[in-house]
Amino acid sequence: MNDVKLADPTAGTGTGSTNACYVGTWKTAGGCTSAPTKQLTYYFGPLNSSGVGQGYSQGPDCSGICTSTPKFNFTYTVVGNKITYSFTSVDQPVCSVTVPTVQTPSGSYSITYTCGNNNNELVTEAVNIQTGVRTVLTFTRG
Repeated sequence: MNDVKLADPTAGTGTGSTNACYVGTWKTAGGCTSAPTKQLTYYFGPLNSSGVGQGYSQGPDCSGICTSTPKFNFTYTVVGNKITYSFTSVDQPVCSVTVPTVQTPSGSYSITYTCGNNNNELVTEAVNIQTGVRTVLTFTRG
């Protein structure tokens, strides 16, 4: 998909819409080489009357030492097919060993998205502003 523009998304209508295609829980393979079926999860709640939503992202525990992994909470806005978000807090992991405290990332981030497969698939694209590396992920409703 290098240098290919993603198609315009399908989405619900109206600010605060609960039927916007990106609203819900989404999962994709999380990238654990030892356990490729473990999943990365994103959740996007509906937008409120001010056009702001709440959500989170949570990666899999590839090491097998935690019963929960850090949950990165964020607020977000949507313009067209672009979601802009900022992290607000981190729910710390629960592990069988002591792990360092996970800090809340600072700054603003954005992804573009496309919904497909009757709104059961969410394709996101992000570019790392430091490295220029583009990442495309395909999520299914979880």
